[in-house]
Amino acid sequence: MSRSASDAGGSAGIEGFDSQLADLAEPVLGHRFVRPGKLSMRAAGLRLLAQIWDAVLAAYREATLTAFQQVDDNLAALRILEHEEAQEAGCSRFRAGIAAAIHQSVSRRGRQLSASHHRPND
Repeated sequence: MSRSASDAGGSAGIEGFDSQLADLAEPVLGHRFVRPGKLSMRAAGLRLLAQIWDAVLAAYREATLTAFQQVDDNLAALRILEHEEAQEAGCSRFRAGIAAAIHQSVSRRGRQLSASHHRPND
């Protein structure tokens, strides 16, 4: 005659199951969530699933927030870079304008000096 698990172990079998669930959850979650006690197998399983779900959801939220923070940081860095590039382009145009103005002024002054040296003395 074979004995069923409920005949053989009674509540000790259920407590052992709760302990096994806690042992299985510990490596995944990092600590014991399910305390061995007088829970039914279904209740212990549901409790473990809820705790695993909470841990997975918390990890997902953290990963999502980290990703949003990284995107925000990169967008801020891009805005700073664009601003710096715009300033550099403005400075380059300013330098080019100054160089052209100096070149024009020197050329004009050279022509004036050249014209004054080539005038015939009256």
